[in-house]
Amino acid sequence: MNEDERATVLITKANGDRVPFDPKKLEQSMRRAGANQSQITEIVDQIQTELVEGLKTQKIYRKAFDLLRVKSKGIAARYKIKKALFELGPAGYAFEKFLAEVYRNQGYEARTNLYLNGKCIQHEMDVVVENDDEIQYIECKFHNSAGAKTDVRTPLYLKSRFDDIQAGNKSAKLHRSVLVTNTRFTQDAIKYGMCVGIVMISWDHPEVGNLKDLVEKSGLHPITSLSSLNSKQKKLLIDQGILLCRDLEKHEGALMNIGLSANKIKTMHREVQLLMQAG
Repeated sequence: MNEDERATVLITKANGDRVPFDPKKLEQSMRRAGANQSQITEIVDQIQTELVEGLKTQKIYRKAFDLLRVKSKGIAARYKIKKALFELGPAGYAFEKFLAEVYRNQGYEARTNLYLNGKCIQHEMDVVVENDDEIQYIECKFHNSAGAKTDVRTPLYLKSRFDDIQAGNKSAKLHRSVLVTNTRFTQDAIKYGMCVGIVMISWDHPEVGNLKDLVEKSGLHPITSLSSLNSKQKKLLIDQGILLCRDLEKHEGALMNIGLSANKIKTMHREVQLLMQAG
């Protein structure tokens, strides 16, 4: 397949839409993960030789991940961050706790799964973060499928709850309502949220300060980024409240309890070290 033919190949996104393959997007994602230009060029060239009409973006991602992992497990783990967030599921509580850690890293006090009294009724809020100047009330919308979108019903619901909480809690601090999803919003959701003053954060919205930016700038990595742990081991650790790679060294006992040998633990720590160095 020559260059002109590759430019016209349509690939299939997670939501079923077909779009032309854009090597620049693939290059950018690997560059953000820490890959050098030589690695990027080699991997993009390899993937382009295997392009076929209708190829799913998930398969392109998986191929790039496998090729990166051969070159650097640390860079591969950083490249995997979007999928790693999905693997915090199927429930959304681990995603909420991870998001709280991201905000703590910015200097906020963060609490999760709170019941707050409004003027009229009590409301459950996923995450509440606070500093000297503001309080943010954060609703998390976690999806298990990359093609799922958060529609306008969620910001409508958040707006009504936030208004009641704000009316029942007078404070000199600035109050903000924030909606965060690990996938994307519909256009109506974004339009309504922006109109009523909700801070809308999805994987790639807004252009600056989106979820991808927040996670990358925090330098925090969920344990689901690691290829040295299997899915069952990750779940067992998450169930014990161990979410971050940086915390694994403090939980040697938990690692042994889930069946990791001394050699496996050493391999895992080495992958964590490479991941931190890649950042």
